[in-house]
Order: sequence, then C-alpha cells, then structure tokens
Amino acid sequence: MKNLLFIFTFLLMSCSGSDDNSSTNNGNQNFFNPPSWIQGRWMGFADGINTGMGFKFTSDNWCVITGNSTYCWKEVMEAPGQTATATEQVSDTDYIVTITTSNTTNVYHFRKVSTTQIQILQASGLNPTYTKVN
Repeated sequence: MKNLLFIFTFLLMSCSGSDDNSSTNNGNQNFFNPPSWIQGRWMGFADGINTGMGFKFTSDNWCVITGNSTYCWKEVMEAPGQTATATEQVSDTDYIVTITTSNTTNVYHFRKVSTTQIQILQASGLNPTYTKVN
C-alpha cells in the first residue's frame, strides 16, 4: 500500500482539457492505446546513473517502474469490481492520460522531447526527463 501511495503521490498532477477517448471496465475493454512514439521503456537518470524510476509503454498498457517493482495500469483497470475510467489525448508530441478510480482523478501528461527522451509535465513545474532504454 505504501508503494501505491508513493506512486500516486509521485505522479499526481492537476490539469484540464478535452477528452478524446474514454474507457470503462466492461469486460475485455482496451483501456490504453499509447502512441507508437512513446512505446518502450523509459528511465530517469541523475548524473548519468539510472535512478530506477521510469515508465514502460506497450500498445495496450503503461506501467510505472520504481526500483524492482513495476505497477501496470491495465491490471488495475481490469481488477474485479473496479469502477475506473480512463481517457486519453494523443498527438505527435503529447500523450495525456486521465484516470479516475473511486473519487480520485489523476492526470499524467507525457511530452516527447526527442526520439530518445520524454518528460512528464507536472503542475509543480518540475518536469523530469526520461531516456529510452529499449
């Protein structure tokens, strides 16, 4: 539970905008459709050293990497009894995912910096950069 709280705290952002795609848990629904430019594994580096924090995107899922743990949203959305919703906004440079679970809404805004770097844009203005590792 501490790990889950840490992940939500780490990624919690407040944004507004229009929604392009919406998904809810109604069986075999595909909740996430990350664009091809973001698919792969992205890790944070500090002074050239891998921080162990990052993200993994596939064609139908995205995950948060914290050290040796990987937390994937698709599994959360497909959990029995889950009443979560997800919306996505996709462009050539931005991937914005809004996830609502219970009474909590989190917005994750990823921006393409280059073919090998992305940033997660946060309301705080601290926008860490992640490097593609595969």
